Amino acid sequence: MGTHLAAFAENLNTLSTARRQPLSHAEVARRLTALGVPTSAAWVQLAREGRQANPSAARVQALAKVFGVPIGYFFDPDVTDLVNAALEKARAGLG
Repeated sequence: MGTHLAAFAENLNTLSTARRQPLSHAEVARRLTALGVPTSAAWVQLAREGRQANPSAARVQALAKVFGVPIGYFFDPDVTDLVNAALEKARAGLG
C-alpha cells in the first residue's frame, strides 16, 4: 500500500470512528450519495482498508463535508495533526 493511500485510509478510519456512535460503511456511503457523489458501502470499506486508489476530488470533498473537516485533512499532515488534536481533546471532554 502506498504511503498516501495508507494515510488516506488512516484518516478516513479516524474520522469514521471519532464519534460516540461510529459511522458504518453504509452510512458514510448514504451521506456521500445524498451530497451528489454516488458511493457504495463497498467503496467506503475498500477506502478504509487502503485498497481504494485515487478517490476523485468530488468524493474527497464530499468526505470532508460529511465529517466536517477541511479537505486538507486528507492531504496535509499539518491540517491532519490539528484536526486529530481537536478530536482527541473532544474525546477527553476538553473540547
